[in-house]
Amino acid sequence: MTIRERLEAGHSKAITTAVVKFVGNDATRFKELVQLVLTGDDELAPWAAWPMSYVVETYPELLKPWIPKLIQKLSEKNRHPGIKRNILRAFEFVDIPEKYEGRAVDIFFSEIADPANPPAIIAFAITAAARICGKYPELMTEFELVLSPLQQHPQPPSITVRLKQIRQPKTLKQKRAR
Repeated sequence: MTIRERLEAGHSKAITTAVVKFVGNDATRFKELVQLVLTGDDELAPWAAWPMSYVVETYPELLKPWIPKLIQKLSEKNRHPGIKRNILRAFEFVDIPEKYEGRAVDIFFSEIADPANPPAIIAFAITAAARICGKYPELMTEFELVLSPLQQHPQPPSITVRLKQIRQPKTLKQKRAR
């Protein structure tokens, strides 16, 4: 049974878990899954994105060849929220190559700043952006500007936790410097 056939059986946690186990660390199976995310129809692509993000959590190296295409997918208009959410979730677990960091950060910042986005998309974009911005102190100022509107109003726990996690390393560095 192909991954497509498994996903066409329905959308559930059980099916997602079965697909994640089936793909495992197999690059060929992962390719099939990612191609469904990139080229699948409006129903199948988000269903494929969910297990893709869970596979990447365990095997982040599988995502590396797909980073440019997934960044491109994030930049497309009218994407299904499930596709955005799970691509952003996957980017939490990988180091994006330097040549793609600028484009990725721009996309992450725009997802964070979009008040129409669901909290999960904003939360995953915060963490993905923090992975890159943490390497470049000059980007942290811009990152803080993007995050400041979120701090002016109460946020759901998913966003509040991410904001605290980002500031925690800064606090630790200040304490060590004393």
